Amino acid sequence: MDVMGSNELVRFGGAQHEMPNCWKCEHFAISWDLNRPYSCRVMGFKSKALPSIEVMRADGQECRCYLPKLPEIHPLKDAQKLDPLPTGRARSFAIKPLSGWWG
Repeated sequence: MDVMGSNELVRFGGAQHEMPNCWKCEHFAISWDLNRPYSCRVMGFKSKALPSIEVMRADGQECRCYLPKLPEIHPLKDAQKLDPLPTGRARSFAIKPLSGWWG
């Protein structure tokens, strides 16, 4: 199972296994604990090794909670690429106030 290049071949127990790449998982986090720097938000644990490796050690199966990260979207940068003004300046996305008794 290869989702957007998210799996890696890892040698574990003398055999090669295909495991999810935690760095590309939505649930992966870095903790402030120097002894256990990696954490999984879904499973709720921290460890020295990547969470997918800990799951393989404990369960013998690949992580079932893997969810690929969505690509980061930068509205202003993407808008400039898709719809630039003829002058080359960025389009302003400011919302104009409605006219009414206040203005």
